[in-house]
Amino acid sequence: MSKRFFSAGCILTIVGVLAVALAGAGLRASSAAADTPHSWGFDPANLDKTCKPCDDFYQFAMGGWMKSNPIPPEYSSWGSFTRLGDKNQQNLRQILEAAEHAKAAPGSNEQKIGDLYASCMDTTAIEAAGTKPIEPELARIAAIKNEADLQAEAERLHGKGVGAFFRFNSAQDLKDSTQVIGAAFQGGLGLPEREYYLKEDDKSKQLRDSYVKHVAKMFELLGDPADQSAAEAATILKIETALANASMKNTDLRDPDKTYHKMSLADLRTLTPNFSWEAYFKAAGHPDLKEINVGQPDFFKALDAQLSATLIDDWAKRWARFMCRNIFRRRPRPALSRWSTTWLPRCAMICRRCPGWDRTPASRPPRNSKPSR
Repeated sequence: MSKRFFSAGCILTIVGVLAVALAGAGLRASSAAADTPHSWGFDPANLDKTCKPCDDFYQFAMGGWMKSNPIPPEYSSWGSFTRLGDKNQQNLRQILEAAEHAKAAPGSNEQKIGDLYASCMDTTAIEAAGTKPIEPELARIAAIKNEADLQAEAERLHGKGVGAFFRFNSAQDLKDSTQVIGAAFQGGLGLPEREYYLKEDDKSKQLRDSYVKHVAKMFELLGDPADQSAAEAATILKIETALANASMKNTDLRDPDKTYHKMSLADLRTLTPNFSWEAYFKAAGHPDLKEINVGQPDFFKALDAQLSATLIDDWAKRWARFMCRNIFRRRPRPALSRWSTTWLPRCAMICRRCPGWDRTPASRPPRNSKPSR
């Protein structure tokens, strides 16, 4: 009886696992099945029936789909949700382009959406404006005289979504589900993560060289001479490499215990004596904050040391100006803007996939005129 019960349990377990796996495979059904009206469930074509489930269950459940859906050359990874995201982008583009050319009622949402999209795609106007949209920010950066000014500018950039120095936001208290608290995490890197700065293989060195050229080009676009831009780019890499050395590894970032360090204001003063959290909280509109979670204390300790060890001109005239260009990144960019064509090669060299829909000249002609209203 016990043997029979054990066998039945095993069978039920295997059947259950198989059902879940096949259901998951169904979510990754081929594009033909997904586009077929009234299609549902899983597609048996996604299976690799040449592979025994007990030898390699993943290959058995997904082999067919992987064979018929190779990773496109412009992507670093590929899956059903990537396809879904691309389809959603295409739908959004159609909505925007329809609103752009529609004669919508003044003040309507469609009119606002159409005008915004048209202005974002107006390459001529954007090129004519150049850096004017961020000149007030650049002027504030040029006026930085000391660490207090630098910290105030960092908070301003945070308010615009730019991760200067570090990242700060609200997050669930991982040890008290009733509380949402402030949280500070490592940041300040232009490349995706620390290993891009520290690995010594040929590909990593090539990526860093390309990144420095990109940074130099951004300074040139801000109006600096080529030789000065090259020196500024080298300074940026030096600062970011120091921050990368102090950053937590990706594997450690996955451990919630290693990224939970609730600290009071007194703790923060001890951790970063050169950085005023009281002033930062006040500028951010939260002067009442008394404690926050510091995800990576070692990073903030190293950042604090860098604040005093690095010349204020290097922080302000170089690093802060470079971070300021991220305001451009967070705005929709036209198809052929100098800022876009400078940024896209850097995106491609890192992940081989540019954000949003394809903006290359060959695939999308520039729209240089706004629709008449």
